[in-house]
Amino acid sequence: MSPTFFVMPHVTRKLITGLAATALVLVVMPASSAQASGARCPAGFEISDHRGDYGPGPEQADENTLPAIRASARRGDAVELDVSSLKDGTEILFHDARWNRATDAAGRVARTRWRQARSILVQPHGTPLARLTEALQLTRRLGVTPVYLDIKGGTSEHITHVANILHRTHTARRVLITSWTRKTGEVAPGLRRMYKPDGPAPSLAEVRTLHVQAVGLHVGQMNHKPTLVSRLRHRLGVKVTSRIASTTEEWADVMRYPVQGMLTSRGAALARWCAGE
Repeated sequence: MSPTFFVMPHVTRKLITGLAATALVLVVMPASSAQASGARCPAGFEISDHRGDYGPGPEQADENTLPAIRASARRGDAVELDVSSLKDGTEILFHDARWNRATDAAGRVARTRWRQARSILVQPHGTPLARLTEALQLTRRLGVTPVYLDIKGGTSEHITHVANILHRTHTARRVLITSWTRKTGEVAPGLRRMYKPDGPAPSLAEVRTLHVQAVGLHVGQMNHKPTLVSRLRHRLGVKVTSRIASTTEEWADVMRYPVQGMLTSRGAALARWCAGE
């Protein structure tokens, strides 16, 4: 018996070939890591711990202390730290103008000398105060980068003193100054700076005149100018992160925009949320 041959119509051949090719792509090409894991944040997204990774729990650290920096380093986070100046010019990690809220002492920070402050303990865990020099040395040793420094007070003398410490500890390239943007640029032009505008969202022209390396925006400013983040990144080439956001609702709102990082007081929780947990 002669073999029977079937001629496949042209359209059918194209359809089957297309389906086979699609199946091959689905089998051979893996999904992106973000799709595969359900991640909510892009690869390389920066989590920055507000005053270090701190909290009231027994296994947690006190704000603006060396243990808080170590906790951030263990998770690979960036850190945002506050710098205050004592009466004798010693630069320490501390946020408030008075000791009362965060330590076992009372009175004004600027009227205290280091010989008195060295016995003050940060609460609730009773951690010694950290000088800026030793904090920067620790971040360098642990590879914490970037370090965002919020200089309190903002006098020219204070900014110059901080700049000298950064250069002396060889950490200037790892640090971004987040306060007194224009004055810091005038007093210490070699320092890297982040502009954190208050009030309305800034214009590109405003940011351009400051010659900063990064901009930190409130989500309200992003909502007011939905294309601002993209324009800052692609037209000016600056890094854009969000100001502090610490709830899932705030995180979801921020992630509607192409920011490259986020400042938060809940770094561990944000890391889990970003991973899709």
